[in-house]
Amino acid sequence: MGRPLATRQSMHFVLRSTQAKGKWSFFKHAPLIRNILERFAKKHGVKLLSMANVGNHLHLHLQFSQRHTYP
Repeated sequence: MGRPLATRQSMHFVLRSTQAKGKWSFFKHAPLIRNILERFAKKHGVKLLSMANVGNHLHLHLQFSQRHTYP
């Protein structure tokens, strides 16, 4: 039995990188990052409700449709 997951509620995720500085900053690759996240969300049945790019980390507001789509 896995951990409980409310599929009707959304979740907040933060993805951070210590290497996202200078030429590797998420700001410089914002359109590419958004495109990748949208494609993966669609492929795996996850709703990407919002995303904030803060340069060295990303804030994601996600909603999972089924338990098996959650890591």
